[in-house]
Amino acid sequence: MDSQPPKYRREFFKSPHHVWLGLLTLGAGLIIGADYRIALLAAPAAYALGWVYLPDVGFFRRWVDRRRQSAQQAIRTGRGGGISQRSGTNCWPNFPLRVASITTR
Repeated sequence: MDSQPPKYRREFFKSPHHVWLGLLTLGAGLIIGADYRIALLAAPAAYALGWVYLPDVGFFRRWVDRRRQSAQQAIRTGRGGGISQRSGTNCWPNFPLRVASITTR
């Protein structure tokens, strides 16, 4: 794997943290917005602020670093499942494929 530091914002968009941020802010905005119209404006604002600030928060960076470290360790120990990252090849394990012959009667 490459030794470049991870791009935390890119990782954030693919993480479960992003899903929870959207569900909590926008969902709460819709629910509360039935009674208080200002919540319909505050929810997207909170979601946008989450996009800006959450990728820089320590718990998210530690989560990305742990995840990246475990993936590197799995590749080093051979438990990567045969997936070669960024190699341009297919992601299936490297073993010969045996196809059973089908006969019709």
